[in-house]
Amino acid sequence: MSVAMISTNSTRRFRSIKSDITGSSAKITPITQTKLTSVAPLTGNQSVAPLTGNQSVKILPTPGNTPLWLSWLVRVQQSSSLLTLISVAACLSVYGWTVYCQQVSGNESRKLNNLRRQEQQLAAANAVIKHQIAQQAELPGSELVPPDPSQIIFLEPAPPRTKPAIPPVPDPQSSAGSKEAVKTPLGY
Repeated sequence: MSVAMISTNSTRRFRSIKSDITGSSAKITPITQTKLTSVAPLTGNQSVAPLTGNQSVKILPTPGNTPLWLSWLVRVQQSSSLLTLISVAACLSVYGWTVYCQQVSGNESRKLNNLRRQEQQLAAANAVIKHQIAQQAELPGSELVPPDPSQIIFLEPAPPRTKPAIPPVPDPQSSAGSKEAVKTPLGY
């Protein structure tokens, strides 16, 4: 025998469900709703009075028989949860890739700035060396001499090369009959 109590603000209602299991059949008595002025907890020896009148009990559906719309909603929730998990994983991986790319880009940018600075320093050092060599060439004890136009060597140019024979390209205007001619390059 099982007994349940439901309490509201203004009244207390008493519900009882009796079930006697004998063999393979079960007997369920209807729920009663009676206003009580005071309710004392039941002990093991007390019993609940049987129902009287035309009161009936709704039979609750069994847990195995879920409605189609409810099972559909459960599947939608599961699939949306899976989709949410996948999208969160994708967002985190894109975020991680973005941070990684920014770090690599920052490192490469610093390397590029260092190389540019070194290039400027080398260009300045090269100009200083050229200036020092020019000053040393002007000194009377240096073995450097200014260039003499009579000592310049001139080379004759090589004979011109002949172009290989290229087959004639068909004219797109005459073969296609269109007014607009599209010239395609033969190669680079």
